[in-house]
Amino acid sequence: MTTPYYAMQRSLALALDVMPLTSRIFPIAVVVLLTGCTEYDGKVSLDNLTQLTRVTLRAPNPNSAIVGITIAARGRINGTGRVFLILNGKPYQSEELEGRIHFRWGGDWYSPVAVVQYEPQDASGGQIDLRYDFREL
Repeated sequence: MTTPYYAMQRSLALALDVMPLTSRIFPIAVVVLLTGCTEYDGKVSLDNLTQLTRVTLRAPNPNSAIVGITIAARGRINGTGRVFLILNGKPYQSEELEGRIHFRWGGDWYSPVAVVQYEPQDASGGQIDLRYDFREL
């Protein structure tokens, strides 16, 4: 029969046996997580939100096999406007903008270039910072 004291000792011994393994795995997990975090390929700012603006985003290595894109936007607009991700000459994704701007687009993308178009509606100023990342195969 197992006494409570013996069971507690056994549990403590098992915990101590596992701790060195855990303490070895934790730093590896942190390194994997940090290297897996998205570093954006580029950044572009739209500074004049009173006029139509078109920007072309380019992958750093145009000869690589591109399989996806992520575009993150932050900023502020005085008034309203719209921003589009253009695919084959037509809007693929869009956002209505007013006040504080914060959105993220992502998904499959198979080209080393992407076009983002901003259209003011009644904007009198503001700024949008776009960060983008092309995912490679």
